[in-house]
Amino acid sequence: MVNGVFLYAQKTLEGGLLLGGTYYLGEINPSEQCHSIEPAAGLFVRQNLNKRWAIRASFLAGALSADDQAFTSKYQKLRNIHFNTPVLEMVAQAEFNFLPYKLGSKRYTSPFTPYFASGIGFLLVSNSISPYNITIPISVGMKLSVSKKLELGLEWSFRKTFSDYLDNLSGREYDLSTMKTSSKLKYKQNAFYYDKDWYSFVGIFITYKIFQSGSPCKAYDF
Repeated sequence: MVNGVFLYAQKTLEGGLLLGGTYYLGEINPSEQCHSIEPAAGLFVRQNLNKRWAIRASFLAGALSADDQAFTSKYQKLRNIHFNTPVLEMVAQAEFNFLPYKLGSKRYTSPFTPYFASGIGFLLVSNSISPYNITIPISVGMKLSVSKKLELGLEWSFRKTFSDYLDNLSGREYDLSTMKTSSKLKYKQNAFYYDKDWYSFVGIFITYKIFQSGSPCKAYDF
């Protein structure tokens, strides 16, 4: 019976479209969520392993921007740094459903579920002095099965980077030991090297079931 369940377990492959926005967190924008959000769009594919677990790969195109003048800090207004850059990312994630869920199925499943996903990503930042970056994506969302083949959802995803140069502003950009006193004052606390930059995606998605492999198995449905 165990072998039968393994051979006839159903797995589904799905494709989807992401629409929303990207924004940056770093020296210029330390904490304001969804500040200076830029349009973003992407595609993804998801392989469902069972009702709880899936793996997915996505490609997203967006932009990041921020301006010191948009904040009330007197120091930021004096520093007067701003940036804008297109970004491209590729991400692979494992996805966990908090409720038993299967697109288009009503057998022992919920019609919706919150989920959590994490994995690894690669980020290209066009206008950065450090354009190539590895990221750790951390995503939360909600998905709803609206028909046998269609799904709608919401996602908010944070990307931890290992770079302090998304905004081209880093605490080690200047060698203060070689500067005169007047120059040191100009660049004092210009940035914080050990506070790495983050960026986020927030938006909606629509998913279409491409195909389903295997045959129904009652034992697998539990």
